[in-house]
Amino acid sequence: MSVIYTSVIQRFNKILFRGYKDGKRIQTNDAAYKPTLYHPGRGQNASRSLYGHDLIDISFDDIAAAKAHIKQFKDVQKIHGNSRFEYDFIHRNFKGEIATGLSDLSVIFADIETSVEMGFPDVKNPIEEVLLITCYEMRSQRYTTFGTRPYSGDDTNYVLCIDEKDLLQRWIDYCIEVDFDILTGWNVIAFDLAYLGSRIIKVLGQKALNRLSPFGIVDMKTEMVMDREVIRYDIVGRTVLDMLELYKKFRFINRPSYKLSYIGQVEIGDTK
Repeated sequence: MSVIYTSVIQRFNKILFRGYKDGKRIQTNDAAYKPTLYHPGRGQNASRSLYGHDLIDISFDDIAAAKAHIKQFKDVQKIHGNSRFEYDFIHRNFKGEIATGLSDLSVIFADIETSVEMGFPDVKNPIEEVLLITCYEMRSQRYTTFGTRPYSGDDTNYVLCIDEKDLLQRWIDYCIEVDFDILTGWNVIAFDLAYLGSRIIKVLGQKALNRLSPFGIVDMKTEMVMDREVIRYDIVGRTVLDMLELYKKFRFINRPSYKLSYIGQVEIGDTK
């Protein structure tokens, strides 16, 4: 039996878990998990700290009870153990190195095109219409493009939508159908997904956006990057990896431009 995890999230008193068992999708929003914390002392249930000190194991029925215990005793004595319970869940249930690769996961690449009636689209004020959403699904090696204008080409699977509202709904349905583990693309976090999230809320509402998550939760977060406020959407249960961020982090070379066409040219001799 082979079990891997693709997402482990703690929400309130629950562990939200997604993964695969023998290649088949498994998911639960109430994974069996009883936290254990440790106090200094000696007893029948004894452990040792990293520094060789004796510790007493204390088990709890749920996360809420463990959090209450930490709050009660944090100023009285040192409490050992991992209070980031999602990481403790992973540590206890997945020992050693997990043998898996991208071929075991559902991965899609996404790219959008919008109107520019009022200039470059603003994720904080999403007034521009989404005209096209193109996705590439790695398992099937198939492109799918959703658009609201007629297209006569035959080089892609083109889905002609009635209007933008229909386009966004069909794209959400597509994401649910392919059940992706990872969504990626160039600048996909700060632009493509950020604009899609804001535009979906404006056109369809938050409930429609929440459908992207297998647990029905999509959170909007703001953070400062280079003195600029950036909006991000966190799809609970799925991972978004931005190839632009990964390139900057691991390439160790400063480029005069980070446009995909330029990076493609200098890295592989071809534009996007």
